[in-house]
Amino acid sequence: MKSALPPPSSIVCVDNNIVFKAVYNPNSIVIELFDKLILERSCILYSTEANLRRCQEAVERKILHLVEKLLRKRDPRVEHVRQFSFIMDALEIAKGKIRKGKKLKELNQNEAFKTFTDELIDYVRNFVLQRFDFIKSFLELKDFAFYKAKFEDAVSILRDKEPDNEDANILALALTLHEQENKPVYLWTDDNDFYEVEQILKGYGVIPFKRVEGIELDSLMDV
Repeated sequence: MKSALPPPSSIVCVDNNIVFKAVYNPNSIVIELFDKLILERSCILYSTEANLRRCQEAVERKILHLVEKLLRKRDPRVEHVRQFSFIMDALEIAKGKIRKGKKLKELNQNEAFKTFTDELIDYVRNFVLQRFDFIKSFLELKDFAFYKAKFEDAVSILRDKEPDNEDANILALALTLHEQENKPVYLWTDDNDFYEVEQILKGYGVIPFKRVEGIELDSLMDV
């Protein structure tokens, strides 16, 4: 498994796991992704529209799950909630809506919590959308029609049995780009499914590499 970055001017396909981590925890890899590959090495980064949609949904689910855990006591004043700025921002917005709608003494605790929760969900979804728009601006996105001729080959190579075929989508894109450009295509991934068939992939001109630094997702979810 390679840990070194691709050479300058390389074609790089970015696996959905990497995009997920870039959006969920920007401090983990986003500087590496943009500064090293794009600015310093002039690489072109690709992903698929299908995987980006799945990533967006997955990040939103993860963050909302985290919010649910944080708010289990229904008390946004507790210290473990205060460390999350987006929760406190949403709380201030909710307070403003409550003040405009009713006098505080007329609003019971359940109504106040519902207002806060609704506002927080909207805030989280907008946050995820903004992060994805930022990440997408650095990626060349291809739809299924672009790489569909290589899709079954990708499924066969990976022996991919997942119904959503996330891995097969990005591999089919890499195979297509290799065929069109006649040069190695680097696949940035930390998914073991690709490394289990690494030697096979190299025969198709696709070279997986792993370069993920910073806080890992599991530690973030341990709240």
